[in-house]
This record gives sequence, structure tokens and C-alpha cells, in this order.
Amino acid sequence: MKKSCYLAGPIDRCPDLGITWRKKISRFLNKLNIKVNDPLLKSSEKGKEDLESRELRTSCKKRKDYVSLSKIMREIRNEDLKLVKESDIVIANIDLEIYSCGTLEEIFLAKKLKKKIFVRVKQGKINTPDWLFGVIDHKFIFSSWGELQNFIEKNENKNSLTK
Repeated sequence: MKKSCYLAGPIDRCPDLGITWRKKISRFLNKLNIKVNDPLLKSSEKGKEDLESRELRTSCKKRKDYVSLSKIMREIRNEDLKLVKESDIVIANIDLEIYSCGTLEEIFLAKKLKKKIFVRVKQGKINTPDWLFGVIDHKFIFSSWGELQNFIEKNENKNSLTK
């Protein structure tokens, strides 16, 4: 059975919606025959996260239409958490300069569901929020994409990426 991986990381406060890192890590995972569950590439319109969706949410905020904003975000949240549940692995990208509560919820859900979680912290492992060390084994927290990819490559064939 083909493994699948959810890509958790900030979207709404990222200038590029978090597209760049997701494309790069997706290419890597595809070479390892790991299916990628990218929240930016949902198969349906439900819970879509793109520039048009961002503009709509921004418009709701400007109009103080919090009812519509809440409805949109509940749908996005539900679809993203569904993808976490369907995945074997979660790779999370943490950038301490970008506030991201969705990423943390996805990590905590993955932990509760006993998924394998790998975290890359842009500012380095040494700057990882302390709380995450209580959630994720430090061996799965990385300072760079290269470290994370090397670890996955070394362990992918040992079936240690899941469970």
C-alpha cells in the first residue's frame, strides 16, 4: 500500500500561500513513491485555498462579514483535517516569523492519531517552540529541508516512516 503524506504549514499569511516549499518537497516525496496530500491542491472546490479564496476572506474581513468568513474557514479547516486523517505521515513547515494556528492543530491531530510527524523549523531546531518537544520526538525535528530529506531517504525503505 502506498504511503501518503500531508503537508502542514502556513498558508493565509504567506506571500506565496506556502506554494514554493510544498512544490519542492512534493517532488522529493513523489520520487519515493509517497502520495502527497497538499492542502493547496484539493481535488474538489470544497475548502479551496488559493488567491481567489484569500481575496474573498480579506473582503469578508474588510466588510466585517465574520459570519461568511467563519463559514469559509470551517470548510477549509474540515477539509484540511480530513486530509491529515487520511495521511500516514505529516511533514510540517514551521516559520516562526509567520503566525500559523492551523499548522499547530494539524500537528496535534496527527499526534493524537499516532501519525509519523516530521517538522522543519526555518529558524533551526534550537529555536523550535519548547511545547513541540513535548509533542514530537526531537529526532524528527530538523533545521533544514536537506536534513529532513536525508532522514526520510535513509529510513523510507525500513518502513520506519509509518508507525
